[in-house]
Amino acid sequence: MCMKNNIYLFAAALLFSCKSFAGEIVGTWRVDLDRTIWFNSRVVKHTGLAIKLLQCAGENEKLLVSQKKIEHVITAHSCKFEDKEGEIEGVSNSYSYKQIYSSDNELVILKSADSTQEIVQVMHWVNKNMFWIDEIYDDETQKEMRYFFYREE
Repeated sequence: MCMKNNIYLFAAALLFSCKSFAGEIVGTWRVDLDRTIWFNSRVVKHTGLAIKLLQCAGENEKLLVSQKKIEHVITAHSCKFEDKEGEIEGVSNSYSYKQIYSSDNELVILKSADSTQEIVQVMHWVNKNMFWIDEIYDDETQKEMRYFFYREE
């Protein structure tokens, strides 16, 4: 009986001592362009134009995360592609969120921009200062882009 109790205590210690990064989501997060571009061009094999647009927007893209709100911001700037230059308008979308699941590897949130639409978002932790998410960028084909974010110090 004593051995059985020791096994239970050991298992409980392992279970409750695991580090969860979920509480550490609050802060400012920037797109890790190198990882994001590498993954989307080499693994997902997006077109050159899609990668260039991703790179251009990602240079000025960030997430501002508070306890209950996430603001996705892209600041206005210009971009150049094949000798053509264009302006990207600044965009800011915010939505409330609540955590619905957390583990060492994932944080699952339910986000909503208004009271009529809720979306499940899975954040996959690389470490406490980096996570990645998949976002559908083409509703018709359901094609995704993977974004890596790092914590801004």
